[in-house]
Parts: sequence; structure tokens; C-alpha cells
Amino acid sequence: MGQNCPFIVRDGQSFSVIVVAANATAEELFAAEQLRSTLRRMTGVGIELRRDHEAAFDPQKLIISVGLTRYLTKALRQEMRIGEKLSSLDPWNDAFVIAKTPDVLFLAGHRDQGTIFAVFELMESLGCRWFFGNDAGIVIPTDMKTIEIEDCHIIKKPDFAIRRQYTWWDNHRDAADRESERFWHQANKLSEKTFSGDSGHNMGSIISPNLYDVHPEYFAMVNGQRVKPSSRANWQPCLSNPGVVRLAVEWAEKQLAQNPDLDVVTFAQNDGAGYCECPVCAAIGNHADVYLHFANQVGRELFPKYPRVRIQIWAYYKTAVVPHLKANGYDRDEDRVHVQVHEIYSQVPFDELLVGWSRATHHLGANIVWTWSNWRWGTNARPHSHRYSLEQFPLYKNCNVDALTLQARADWASNGVDRYLFAKRMWDADADLEELISDLVQKMFPSAVGEYFSLLDLYEARGKFEITPEKFLRSGFALLELMRTRIRTAQELKRWQFYILYFHQQVLEHSINTAQDKDEKIKLYREMVAFLKGIKDLGVLESNQLIRTPCWLQVKNLGGAVSDPSFPDVIAAEISDSTIEEIYKSQLFKILNKKFIFFKQCINHPQEFCGSGNNRFGIRFPLRPFFGVIISEVRTTSLYATTHNENNPSCMCIAPLGNLKRPFVITRLFDNRIQSTKPNKFLPAFKSSNIHNLAYKVNGALFTYTRNRCKYLSVKNSLSYLRNKISDIFKMHQKIIKCLYFHPQQFLINNKLMGN
Repeated sequence: MGQNCPFIVRDGQSFSVIVVAANATAEELFAAEQLRSTLRRMTGVGIELRRDHEAAFDPQKLIISVGLTRYLTKALRQEMRIGEKLSSLDPWNDAFVIAKTPDVLFLAGHRDQGTIFAVFELMESLGCRWFFGNDAGIVIPTDMKTIEIEDCHIIKKPDFAIRRQYTWWDNHRDAADRESERFWHQANKLSEKTFSGDSGHNMGSIISPNLYDVHPEYFAMVNGQRVKPSSRANWQPCLSNPGVVRLAVEWAEKQLAQNPDLDVVTFAQNDGAGYCECPVCAAIGNHADVYLHFANQVGRELFPKYPRVRIQIWAYYKTAVVPHLKANGYDRDEDRVHVQVHEIYSQVPFDELLVGWSRATHHLGANIVWTWSNWRWGTNARPHSHRYSLEQFPLYKNCNVDALTLQARADWASNGVDRYLFAKRMWDADADLEELISDLVQKMFPSAVGEYFSLLDLYEARGKFEITPEKFLRSGFALLELMRTRIRTAQELKRWQFYILYFHQQVLEHSINTAQDKDEKIKLYREMVAFLKGIKDLGVLESNQLIRTPCWLQVKNLGGAVSDPSFPDVIAAEISDSTIEEIYKSQLFKILNKKFIFFKQCINHPQEFCGSGNNRFGIRFPLRPFFGVIISEVRTTSLYATTHNENNPSCMCIAPLGNLKRPFVITRLFDNRIQSTKPNKFLPAFKSSNIHNLAYKVNGALFTYTRNRCKYLSVKNSLSYLRNKISDIFKMHQKIIKCLYFHPQQFLINNKLMGN
């Protein structure tokens, strides 16, 4: 074994060997190969991969033990509970250890999935990231001549046992899409499968519609009459009927006889409406109470025979309300009803719904829905704001949620950042979102940090519908032009092209939505299909799914002649560096029109637009000829607020507010010229006759406006004024800075300074 070797690679030479067990599983071999191939990309050095039964190991090299090798100590095996049978709802299933002794670096999990997670955790600690499930979102540092590992002993397990992100209409995706997303799941420690016994809408399989002619009382009473099922959806059984409870128990016992290791048996209502209104159900309570009462009745029969199984029901649609009943055994913490709480169709705010159900059972799952499958529903192909859900993760943890499911699309250009943040918080509910975003921005576009921050802010505003599609496109292309002038590396260029392709798709979609002529719409849809086929292998959007669902359905609805949803007669558009450049220039001039010329002047000759006074902390641009104020090229650890000259309203400068942890390039775009703002109920005014300054406090952040014609506030005077006149704000100094920097939309929306 190695003689206290701390190096994986040293001075461009291999000082380690990767070892797997003689009978290594496919997952262990995958983990070892990923480690070896990634280290080669990082260092240019090939590291040997061997089985642990092979002889003649170099005693001078560090052994990297991946999985259950003969080197894994008994103490580590016991600590990781290896060999112990656990419920799939136990977070220890995905636990892993990274332990470095003088001789061996151990990477192992409670099971094989944890071993994969351990390998990716190590690579993350070395600077690797898998932000998106495509090449544009992968960051692998290179030219690392030395990698040294200190002695350590780290054991990690997730806050949520089940952490899934999946896509609807999966049959419309191709194998490459599925495989790239599966790899991304592994790299970001997501669950490959759900827990055993989890199911979709299945009540129609438990209570057969054919029973209606013999037992109409088994079915829901609506408007005073029992309803006979006419389809798979929009009908429910009468859950208070003893015969329905008996059939449910018989069905559950049959399932458990076939698979005794099930963690849950699921009773999920049929999709749609049709809930029972009979007097017995109504006497129990609301629809959530009825379903929980049904689960308690089934549990009384089932639980004594099967001491480890749980019953799962859904808080969905009519049952997505706060119950008044409790699961049997709740007060003794012995309840065994698992409730999957669905965000979609929730009848009350989702956080209120979760808290309400947590007072009825100790076992919850949370199902969060972002996107639908059709453009007509107006959500899927555009960016969204999901930060509210992300901020609720500590609440999910406190409510004993053990299974988190996110229904989303693998449209990496629009949803990728938030999907990555969700993955991180699915593992660690308290992970610092600001640090995660900052890390992503600095690694994706290290030469254009501020611009990329602004692009993500623009996505956030678009997702909240705070700006129009036209403003989104106009501001987006302007930011992309800013980024183009900053980026320095080939990797940044590829990522920039990735976003160009996405914004081009957004232009096509907007053109379709605004086209009035039916034939013009069909023509644009076919152009969209050609483009989606061209970018299929780049992972910008889920091209196959978009072609075969919304494009096909819309063309069909418009009367277009298309029989095959894959549009076989449409040839894929050519996508190359030159065509991307052509697309970009065409769209840029189209979106920005003549204003682009002035914009270029601002970027290339900023000194022409700087006024007198203390301006060494930033650059001022005239606002009238262009759409916004640009604060750019400020490489500093200070954060700046805008100051507005009321006598010269076409100009704006910046003044420092305070310090951040890390240096950033501060770049912000505010749509349209900012108008002079008078005090209102949100903005109490503060005046100083000495320097003729107005200061507005907005959600704890400070904006100052000066009346001076040519001279701006000096740094000293402005800070002194702020400290003296509004000292309470500076007591919240760091909090204000973070809030203003990372969430500027809270302060400046639709050209107005606003409060909560």
C-alpha cells in the first residue's frame, strides 16, 4: 500500500491508482471510469484502473478505492450500514463516505448509487460542475498539474430520501435525451427511481368501472345521483362505502403477496373531478378528510399483517386542502399514512397545504410542477421564476417531507439554472442559494460575470411576467452583445452560442404568437421544426418532444397537411459557427434596430459619455437614446447604487453602498429611462439642504438622487450622508447588499421604484 502519498497527480505525473473490487458491479465500474476520464481531462494524465485482486501495486502510489473493495475497512462498512436492508424512504440509502488515510482514498456508498455520488462529490471539490445535461453546462478545469488530497473523513446523506426530476410525455424523447439527463441526475445526486409502491392515478384499476351495474353505491354521488364512469378520468369511488374499503384491502393484499418488500401501497384518485358528495362522505369532512378517513380504514385491516408497509394517498385537486382529521397513530408518532402533496391544482397556497398535512401525518412527499406539455398553455418553452419554491425547501424539511418530485422539462437553456439549484437543495435543503448562483455564474462565464448575472435576472423577471416578451427579447439580445464583447475563452463562446440559439427560438415562437395569418403561422411552425431539428444534439431544448407535441398539434389544428408528427419532409437547419453568427446578427439588428449603433458606441467608447466629478467608480451612459442604464466594467468588491441627476435626467452615475464577499463585474440593465420619482407611500423622502440630495428607502435598500447639475456626490460625502441620516439602514448593511445585488427586480420594476 501507499506510503503516506497525498497526491493523485503531481507535476504532471500519476501518483495514484484507481481500484475496484474483483466482482465490481456495473455502477462501481461506471463510477471508477468517470473518475479516471475526468481526471484525464483535468490533468492530461492517464491514471491506472485495476481490480483489487491483482498483484504488484506500486507501493509509492495512493490507492483510490471505489466501492466495496477489499481495502474498505470494517469500521467504514459498519459506519455506512453496508449490507443493512433499508426502506427506500430512508435517506441512508444514498449516503456516501469520502475518507482519506495515509495510504488509501475511500469513495464508497451505502449502496452503488452512493458510490457514484461519492465520485462526483470528489470531482466537484476539485472544481468540476455539471450545471446542465449538455456540453454547454459542463465545467471541467484543465491544466491542473498537481492534485493533492488531504486526510479527511466525510459522510454525507441527503435531507430528502427521494429526489426526482422527470419529464412528461417521455415517449416523445429520444435515447440521447434520456441518457444525457440520466447522467446529469447522477452527477447532481438525484434519485434514479422512486420508492417502491409509488404509483400514478390508479383508483380506476382498484375499483373497476364495470362494477357500477351491480354496485352503483360504490361510485360517487354528484348532484344527488350516483355517476357511472364513462372514461378513465373525471370519476371517483365513494370512499366511505364499506364495500370500497374491502375491495381496496383485497387489492393491497394482492400487491403485497406479489411483492412483500413494497414500502407503500398507493391509492391515488383518478385524474379530474367527480368527487363524492353523498351524505356519509359529507359528514366526514372535506375531501381531504374523506381520503384520510379511507386510508385509516384500510390501514386498520392492513397494518397488523404488514408491520413495515405504509399507505400512500394524494393531496391532489379536490383533496389538496388542509384536513381536519389525523392519521391513526399520529399523536404517538406511529402513523403510517404517506401523503403525496401536489402543487398543481392546490386549493390553498402550497406552503400552507404542506404545513396543514404535516399536522395530520408524519410522512409527506412534495410534487412540484413547472411546465406543461403544450405551448397553448403558455408556460413550457419560456423561462420561469421558481425561486419561491426553492426558498421553501427548509419548510419541506421541517414538515418531514421524505420524497421530492419535480415535473420539469430538460430545456436547459430556459430551465437549466433552476433545475440545477433544485438538485442542490434536494440534497441539502439549507444550501446557500446565493453562493450556488454565484458559483454557477463565475464558472460558466468567468469573463462576463455581471452580464450573466443580469441575464439570469432577466429570466427571473420574464418568469414572473414582469416584462413583456418584446422587452425580454430586446434586453436579452443587448445582454448577449455585452457578453460577446467580454468573453475570452472557447468554452465561453460555446455557451454564448448556446444562448443565442435559445433566443432565436424565442424570436420564432414570438413571431408565431403574433402572426395573424394562418398560412404564415404554418410557415413559421415549419421553420421552427427545421431549427429544432438542427439543434437537436446540442441540448438547448428538448427538440424531439417540442416537434412531436406542440408543433405538430398546432399545425394540425391550423389545418396544415402533416400526418407524421416528426415532420419527415422538413429538413434540419444547418447549425454551425458561421450560421449562428448570421442568426445572431440578423436578430440583433431586427430586435434593437437603429439603437444598436448607439449601443456599440457606448460599449466601445464609454469615456465619451462620462461627466465630471468623482466618477472613478463606474461609467455613466446617456439613457434617452437607448433602452436602459448600463453599469459595467466595474471590477471591484464594492456594490453600487444608481444616483440620478434631476437637472440632467438623461444621465445616471453610480455610488458605492458597501462590500461583498467576492469581486464581481457589476452590470445591470434597467428597462427604459428611469423617470424622476416623487415620494409616495412606499418611498419616504429625506432631504439635505447642504447637498440637495433625496434618498429613498425601498425594502431596506437605498437609492439617492442628486439635484447638482454637473457635480456628483463624492464617495466621502455620500457615505457620510447615508450614515448620518439613515444609520438604521447600515445596521442591516450586509443583508441590504445581498438583497439588492441578487434580487434587483424587487426594487426596480416597470421603470418605477416600488416597495413590497
